[in-house]
Amino acid sequence: MSEQKFYNLPQENLNTLDALFQLNKDFIMSSKFQNNLYRGKKVCEYFGEKPTTFRVGNSFAALLDKMLNKLPTISYEKLVKNRAVYEKYPHLYLRFIGKHNYLVNIGVFCRHLDTYANSSEIPVNFCLPSFFSRYYTICWHNIHTQTDRTERFAAPNGIVPTKAKELFLHLFYFDEPYEQILETTHWGDYKSLIADLKNAKRGQNK
Repeated sequence: MSEQKFYNLPQENLNTLDALFQLNKDFIMSSKFQNNLYRGKKVCEYFGEKPTTFRVGNSFAALLDKMLNKLPTISYEKLVKNRAVYEKYPHLYLRFIGKHNYLVNIGVFCRHLDTYANSSEIPVNFCLPSFFSRYYTICWHNIHTQTDRTERFAAPNGIVPTKAKELFLHLFYFDEPYEQILETTHWGDYKSLIADLKNAKRGQNK
């Protein structure tokens, strides 16, 4: 997503979920997702518009997964490079860079790094079971050799392996739905984070 859209979007009285609705309005209203239900009414009604199709999309969770593509992203590499900036916003949730859209809390991710502060290796990524592999895979990064390795964990009966969850997956599994998390954060904070990251990048390029 272009950073310009972040700055053009009004931030007054917007929580993050409301902002994502606005940023995805064109997509939603041109798709069957406009008839998805959110809090008892169709999403198109949320925009004050009538549906243009009778088709119905999948669950609201499926729509939210697509809307999350508008959120800023984070990864181990990004966090290490600009930790001082990210630490100013420990309450925010960013989209983790991977094959799926998972939210990770900045403060929790920072504490994860601190847990391995005296270790040569740190878990930095993961792969879920797929058609080609029935294992949960945790990716480790060696901070001294700058090399990576993977560790696989069997998933009997589709249950998340305890060890894999303790190492890294605990960052991404929440008891509350993502929409509830996004309703508690302010879009203006995301805009400030983006601005701070841009300023940090300018300083690094000098």
